[in-house]
Amino acid sequence: MTGSKHAHHLYVVKSQRREDLSNHLKKNGIHTLIHYPVAVFKQQAYKGQFDEQAYPITNLLTEQVLSLPLFPGMTMQQLDQVFSCLAQFDR
Repeated sequence: MTGSKHAHHLYVVKSQRREDLSNHLKKNGIHTLIHYPVAVFKQQAYKGQFDEQAYPITNLLTEQVLSLPLFPGMTMQQLDQVFSCLAQFDR
């Protein structure tokens, strides 16, 4: 959209080995978060209103997504550190 700016809110990746990836990044000084660890339909406010088996992709993603650092003042050096560390994972 012309004239719009990025919100710099979340940069999310998916990994079948999320915990290993998170630990690898943490060992290299890169902190991660899991912003949505519980699917909306599993939260207390919605309990019993949805068939949990009807959302297999949502269930899978709550186990695999990981938020990487992202903020407006992030430097190229910090970005390079994150990308380099991601590239080294699982070698």
